[in-house]
Amino acid sequence: MKSRLFRDRNLRVYAKKNEIKIKALRLLSEDLTLPFVLRHKIFLHLTQKQKWASLNRVKNRCLITQRSRGIFRLTKTSRLTFRKLATQGLLPGIRLATW
Repeated sequence: MKSRLFRDRNLRVYAKKNEIKIKALRLLSEDLTLPFVLRHKIFLHLTQKQKWASLNRVKNRCLITQRSRGIFRLTKTSRLTFRKLATQGLLPGIRLATW
């Protein structure tokens, strides 16, 4: 379990570090005013780097329990942790819905 957490953290750091560079290279590879040879070299460079620099490979995990399923984007916690924190009153503005 720990190895997954470290791998996920490292992927997240690497993707964040290279995000701007990859977006710039992608824009250059799609620019039709540049010569084809240069665009092709940029595209090859992107495909070689893409595997480890992709944000799609990063898995959302709960900040508290490291659970990988049922994650709320707003609080970055799993649904189980969210419910536990909400019932304890630790999340401001969240209350039990009854009707």
